[in-house]
Amino acid sequence: MKKKIAHSNKDFDYSLLPVTRRKQVFYLYKSRFGVIVSIGLILLLFSIPLIVFMVMNDLSLSNIDPNNVNALAFNSFIFQIFIVVYLLIYSIAISAVSNIIRILLYSEGVFFFKDLLKGIKENALNNFLISLMYGIVYLVSYFVMIITNFNALGIISFILFFLIFAPSYLWIVAENTFYKNNVFSFMKNSFFFFSKNILLTYILAIGFLLPAICIFFKNILLKICIIVVYEFLIMPLFLFVFYSISLNSFDKYVNLENYPAIHKKGLYDPSKDIL
Repeated sequence: MKKKIAHSNKDFDYSLLPVTRRKQVFYLYKSRFGVIVSIGLILLLFSIPLIVFMVMNDLSLSNIDPNNVNALAFNSFIFQIFIVVYLLIYSIAISAVSNIIRILLYSEGVFFFKDLLKGIKENALNNFLISLMYGIVYLVSYFVMIITNFNALGIISFILFFLIFAPSYLWIVAENTFYKNNVFSFMKNSFFFFSKNILLTYILAIGFLLPAICIFFKNILLKICIIVVYEFLIMPLFLFVFYSISLNSFDKYVNLENYPAIHKKGLYDPSKDIL
């Protein structure tokens, strides 16, 4: 007896695709939820180093005299180094899942593990390098803040990192997902896209930094729960929104003239219907 293969009774209808990137996010959560859950699991797996670093930091703090300012400052700086190391590790996860998200936004078929590995192969080097460069800038700004004893000059340098470099970093990662170029070209272009999407970029940057609220809690189990929920449920949504906004901006300022073949790729364009 031949095994019956389940299939749709209707051919794929291009007109069923969403017409805007905003609607596409809802469409994908409805139609490809299983893939999104898998993305959350990958991100959760790569968040394990962050959990380990937090536990190590809490154990270290428990052995430091609260009145020993120098020891506390040194421990804090060491933890910031751990955060940068985690960012380098996490850049590999972003390289992998961003390729899946790109494919979904382009309304193409996903071969999950194959496309994960392809994303690492094609995107990881640039993402790692830019994460290393910006991580060093972050550590320098944090170190300046410490050695200046948190005076105005030190605090301003630290704030400038989050006002200028962090948003630029996001756009470089987005560019690296959709285009092939060198890191320095992406850096130059990132400030243009940032300038065109200032408010949205800052909102997304705040969203990506939400796990930082863990510093306000002392209970390590609560911290772990926050990280798990964030990475598994919230981070995938933020990534879809982020890449959707990025691709919309790329369509507007780059793809229309320079890459017409991928302009609004994955969306339904009524103007292209042939009657």
